[in-house]
Amino acid sequence: KKGVQVKRMETICKIESVKCVSEILSPLSGVVLRFNNALFDTPGIINRDPYGKGWITIIRPTNLDKELEKLLKPELYAEHIKELTKIDETLLIYRWKKGTKEKTGE
Repeated sequence: KKGVQVKRMETICKIESVKCVSEILSPLSGVVLRFNNALFDTPGIINRDPYGKGWITIIRPTNLDKELEKLLKPELYAEHIKELTKIDETLLIYRWKKGTKEKTGE
């Protein structure tokens, strides 16, 4: 909600999908200036255009100098996402192989 104080790493909203409910954490402490109400009508835009029309909220930072250094730089964030993707792919392959072995009795 507009005007609400949030703290860094505090849940600012929850996103519900078919598989799970994910908490979205505030990257910075501050005051909520705007919330993207379009997400209620078309939640899929958060996946299709997260840096454009799928933005979640605008926050006016209250402790920017101290908290800015805790944010990942874009290059490091991209690398982090690549690593998470590798882990996810490895887990999916493992589960598939395990399921195949269980079905065939190996």
